[in-house]
Amino acid sequence: MKTIISELEKIIHQTKDLIDFEEQVRLLMYDTFARMVGDVFTSMNRVISMSGLDSKHMTGEVPLWM
Repeated sequence: MKTIISELEKIIHQTKDLIDFEEQVRLLMYDTFARMVGDVFTSMNRVISMSGLDSKHMTGEVPLWM
């Protein structure tokens, strides 16, 4: 959270008008959300790999919906 606030502060000081500020904040939020979703999928992949579920689904031992 502190990183986002400090990034917003930088953007406030670097932009010359409200339209530019809005565009920069939108890009920051897209980047932040994409990074967070990527972290979630990486964590999910790690858990699935550690539990062995991925290999069971690939061999047909367990249906994909379970």
